[in-house]
Amino acid sequence: MAPMEAEIEEIKRRMLAQMLRSPRAGSTACPYNPEAGAAELAESLRGCKVVVADFWAEWCGPCKITSPIVEAVARKYEGRVAVLKINVDEHPELAAKFEVLSIPTIIVFHQGREVERFIGYSQAMPRQLDALIRRLLAP
Repeated sequence: MAPMEAEIEEIKRRMLAQMLRSPRAGSTACPYNPEAGAAELAESLRGCKVVVADFWAEWCGPCKITSPIVEAVARKYEGRVAVLKINVDEHPELAAKFEVLSIPTIIVFHQGREVERFIGYSQAMPRQLDALIRRLLAP
């Protein structure tokens, strides 16, 4: 193969890899938003197949334990799953709307509907959350 053809093939390969990593054309990338409110939640529920909403507060000790787990989910499923952190002190109307009575509460939505909720922290929660997300993303 001539050097120019090899270079063109390499460019094609890189572009294809980039296209496969990026959100599908016409779809909204599913964000990680550590300061989400009602508008961001509504937009993600409309545009993303899977949404993970972490209801938390600054003063909450167990929330500080679950926060790295939520951030790891955001990194692992970047662009494919919306991960939103909702501060209940700043957005009490959202906590009331979704009947969040204890924090941390992590609600997982699939196609706009709640499918599971994790209240508090357990050692099994990270594994259960990841397994649930993988199942919901499966074709």
